[in-house]
Amino acid sequence: MSSSLIPQKWLPYKTYIFLGLTSVLLLLAFSAFLFGPDLFLFKDIGSDTLNVFYPQLHHVADYLQKEGLPTWSFQQGMGQNILPLSLGDPFQWPLYLLGPKQLAYGIAWMEALKLFLAAFFFFRFLGYRQLAPLAQMAGGLAFAFSGFLLIGAGWYVFSTQAVFMALCLWGFERLLAKQKGETFGLSVFFLALNMPVDLYIIGLFVGVYSIFRLLELDQKDKKAIIQLYLGLMIWGAAGLLMSSVLLISTIDQILNSPRVGGESAFFAQLMQEGLGSTQKAEALTILGRLFSPNFFFGAAYEQLPNGQNVLAYKGWNNYLEAPSLYIALPLLLLLPQALFFQKGKQRYLSLAALILLLLPLFVPFFRYSIWLYAGNYYRIYSLFVATGLLLLALKGLSKLLQGAKPNIGLLIFSFVFWAALLYVPFLSAKEVQVDQSLQNLLFIFLLGAALAIAALAIEKYRLQAFGFLALLFLGELIFSAKQVYSSDRQIVSKEEWSQNIGYQDESMAALAKIEAQDKGFYRIEKMYSSSPAMHNGLNDAKVQNFKGSSSYHSFNQKNYIRFLAKTAVIDPKDENQTRWAPGIRQRPLLQVLASSKYWLAKEPVNPFFYVLQDSVGPVKIWKNSMYLPLGFTYDSKCAEKQWEALPNDNQAIQKQMALLKTLVLAQEDLAAFAALKDNPLNHLNPQAYGPNELGQDVANRSRKVVSWSKLGQKHLQGEIALEQPAALFLSIPFDPNWQLLVNGEAQPIYRAQLGFMAIPLPAGQHQLELQFSPPYWQPALLGSLLGFLIFGGLLFWQRKR
Repeated sequence: MSSSLIPQKWLPYKTYIFLGLTSVLLLLAFSAFLFGPDLFLFKDIGSDTLNVFYPQLHHVADYLQKEGLPTWSFQQGMGQNILPLSLGDPFQWPLYLLGPKQLAYGIAWMEALKLFLAAFFFFRFLGYRQLAPLAQMAGGLAFAFSGFLLIGAGWYVFSTQAVFMALCLWGFERLLAKQKGETFGLSVFFLALNMPVDLYIIGLFVGVYSIFRLLELDQKDKKAIIQLYLGLMIWGAAGLLMSSVLLISTIDQILNSPRVGGESAFFAQLMQEGLGSTQKAEALTILGRLFSPNFFFGAAYEQLPNGQNVLAYKGWNNYLEAPSLYIALPLLLLLPQALFFQKGKQRYLSLAALILLLLPLFVPFFRYSIWLYAGNYYRIYSLFVATGLLLLALKGLSKLLQGAKPNIGLLIFSFVFWAALLYVPFLSAKEVQVDQSLQNLLFIFLLGAALAIAALAIEKYRLQAFGFLALLFLGELIFSAKQVYSSDRQIVSKEEWSQNIGYQDESMAALAKIEAQDKGFYRIEKMYSSSPAMHNGLNDAKVQNFKGSSSYHSFNQKNYIRFLAKTAVIDPKDENQTRWAPGIRQRPLLQVLASSKYWLAKEPVNPFFYVLQDSVGPVKIWKNSMYLPLGFTYDSKCAEKQWEALPNDNQAIQKQMALLKTLVLAQEDLAAFAALKDNPLNHLNPQAYGPNELGQDVANRSRKVVSWSKLGQKHLQGEIALEQPAALFLSIPFDPNWQLLVNGEAQPIYRAQLGFMAIPLPAGQHQLELQFSPPYWQPALLGSLLGFLIFGGLLFWQRKR
C-alpha cells in the first residue's frame, strides 16, 4: 500500500487495521467451532486430537487439580514422568484453568488465538523489511493462513511452533535494528520450554536467515555484526536458562526414549540412503500442495460396508506428513516479478536463498540432515520453504504497491508456467489423485489474480485492480481455511460430546463400580477403545482415570518399552510400535506380574483365569482370580542372559512363566541380591503350566506383600514384614529419579523383570517410602531462577542504556 492507495491519516493505525482484519478472517474461518455446533476435535486423519492431545490435556488438567505439579503418572503407559510436554505450551495453560471437563470447548479458541498471534508477530517482523504497509499486512495474513498453519492447527503442536518461529524472527529483526532484545529472549524461552527440538530447528532457520539478511543489507561493519550475534547469544542464553525447569526433563526424556536412543532410531537406516531420491508421488505432492492444502482431497474418511476405513487424501504419505507449501496463488505469480524488480547482488542473493530452501525437497540427504537423521520428515521445514517464498513474493508486491508497473511479458510467462504446473504433471499420474473440481477452481483464482496484476499496469485502474486483487486474496485465504476444516470432515459435535458416548460411554459407570468397591493399586485392561476417532485410541486411561498398560506417546518410557520388547509384545526395531504401544492386554501371565486386576470387554473373550463379576450395558467387568498386588516378593534370582536363553516360541511362554517364578536381574546387579538363591530355570514345562502351577506361583509371590498406607501418583508409603531376606518387586517402570527410603534411610533401586523396580530387603519390619522427582530438579529450578534474574537485569540495563 502506498500513500496514494490509503489515506495518510490511516497509516498510524495500520496495526489496528491489520488486527481487525485478521480477527474477522479468523472468526469466519473458525466460526463452526467458535460459535457453531463443532468442537476442534477430529475423528478422521486428525484423530491425534482425540487419541493423543485431548487425553494429555485432560489428564494434566486433572492431575493439577488432584496432585499438583504433574510428574510421575501411572496413567501414562504403565508409569512415566509426564512433566515433559505437559506445561511447556503456554496456549494450554488457559485450557488447564477451564478444567478437565470444560477444556474441550476452549481448544478452538486457543487455535484461533495462535493463528492470530502468528499473523501479528509475522506482521511486526515484516515491518523491519522496508515493505509497503499493504504488503506487510498481506504477508502476515498469508503466513497465518499458510498450508502449514491451517493443517498444523488441527494437530495443535505445529501451530505453536509457527507462533514461536514468527516471534523469533521478529526478535531477531529488533536486535538487528539495534532496538530491544527481550523479544528474541522470550522466543528462545518459549521454544525451549515447549520442545527443545523446535529450538534447534527454528534456530537453524533463523541462523541461516540472519546470514542472508546481513548480506542483503550489505552489512560490512564487523563491530556491528559481532554486537548483533553477541546480543543474540546473551538474550538467547537468558531465555534458555529461564526454561531450565522444563527443558532439562524434556531433554532427558527425549534422549532416553526408544525413538532416539533405542533400536528403532532412524539414524542408521537413513544414513544408508546416501543422497536419497524423491519418489514420483512425493514430488507430485510437493507441487500440488503448493497450490492448495487439499489439492489431493482432504482429511476425511469413508467407512466401507466391510468396516474398512478409506481416507479421502490421495497424495504421498498422509495429510499431515506430506509437504504443505501453500501461501496463496497471487503470491506465486509475484515471485518472478520480485526477481525482475531486483538488480545485481540482490537478485543473486534471492536465487541462492531459493536454491538453499528448495534443495532438501529434492535431495533428501539435506532434509535428513536438518532433522539430524531422526526421521524422514517435512513438517516445519514446509513452513521454512513457504516463508522463503513468501518473503520473496512480498518484495514484488511491495514494489507494485509503491508504484512500479508489472512486467506483462513476465506475468504472462508466470501465469502459463503455474497454470501448466497446475495441470500437466497430473494428467497421467497414477501415483496420486487430484481433486479436479478444486483444480479447476484454483485455475480461476490464478487467472483472476493474473488479470488483476496485469491491470496494475494501467494507471487509471490501479486502485480498482488492487481492490479486486485484495478481495481475491482474502477470499482465497478463507476458502482454503474452509477447505481444511470443511463440513465433510468427521468432527466431534458439541451435542455429541455432552452425551454418554465416546470417552463418556458405559466405561465410566463400569469404572465407577470398580472404584467404589476396590481402593487399592491395580491395573485395568480395556479390550476396546472409547475414542470416537477412526483409529483406536491407546490413551483411554488418561481420560477415564484408571491405571492401564497401553500408551500412544511420542517418547514412551524406555524401560516400559524394554519390557514389552523383551517379552515379545512389540518389535523394538519398529519405530511405530514403540510409540503405539499396546501394553499387555493380550498377555494374561504378564498381567499377573503387573498387578492387572480387571478387564473391561464388550466382545466375547477367552477368560483364562478371569471371572465375570459384573456388567454395565454392553461392558462386562472381569476380575483376575490370580491377582498379585503391587509390592510382592521373590526368594530366588537369575541373570537376564540366562532368561533370554529360553525359547521364544508360543509368545515366549516359558519366559513369561519364569518372570513369575524368579527375579530376573542384569548381571551387574546380582551381587546386591546375594541373599537370594539362584534359580537355574530348568523345570519350565509350558504344556503342564495350568491353573494349579500358576496358582502356586501366585501364592508364593503373595506370601509377603506391602501394606500401603499412601498410593499417590508420585508418592507411595507402606510397610512389609519379612521373616527372611527377600527381593521386593514393584511393577513400576524403572526410573533412576525415584528415591527410596527404607526405615528412613536412602536405598538404591534396581531394574528387574526387564524393566521394573526391585529392592533387596533383609529380614525384619520395613517402612517404605517412594518419592519421584524430575531429573536434576533442584539444579533446574535454580537455573530458571537465575535465568529470570539475568533476564530482568538485561531489561534494566537495556532501559538505562
